Amino acid sequence: AEWLEARAEFNSEVVINVEPNDGDARETQITVKYAGAKDATFVVKQKAGNVDFDEQFAAKRFEGQYFGKSGSTYNYFVIISDKGYNAGAPKAGGTYYFFDIYSKTAGDEDYPMLPDGTYTFDASNTKADGTISDEGSWYQALNAAGDNEAVWSYKSATVTVKDGELEAIIEFNNGDIHCVTYEGDLTVVLDYTTLTE
Repeated sequence: AEWLEARAEFNSEVVINVEPNDGDARETQITVKYAGAKDATFVVKQKAGNVDFDEQFAAKRFEGQYFGKSGSTYNYFVIISDKGYNAGAPKAGGTYYFFDIYSKTAGDEDYPMLPDGTYTFDASNTKADGTISDEGSWYQALNAAGDNEAVWSYKSATVTVKDGELEAIIEFNNGDIHCVTYEGDLTVVLDYTTLTE
């Protein structure tokens, strides 16, 4: 592909340089061949550049619940918002993104943290490693009186977690696309606090 350059160091490593993307999302397949060894094929994906999101939401709160083992994976229910939960309910005027995430990585029973990784929306609800279940994932916005202004289902979503940072790109059934970010403690615990920051 024109947007990447690969070079191999003899008996050492393969280095791939990827150009910045200012267009649509793109991907290509790379096959590494070495005499006497089995070919290794993998896919390189790059997010779209300069995307105009309908909403860019910098969350102030991260919380949720760790449900432990569910089949062969572990279940992390994540709530990202601007106001947090109050006695197990969303607060008036709040904006909430809910993610029902499954990982092969177990959480600590006392201090469960959402594991690093990339999680993608799964409308089939397989609960496989690296998925976001449709059953427990949605967007909710409340007005000042505490009534729902919007409750939307996800059409697609990707959540990327790395080193205490979370980014979610969500497309809704109505066509809107939101970019949600959070940086801080990724412990999946509902503490029902009234503090907002």
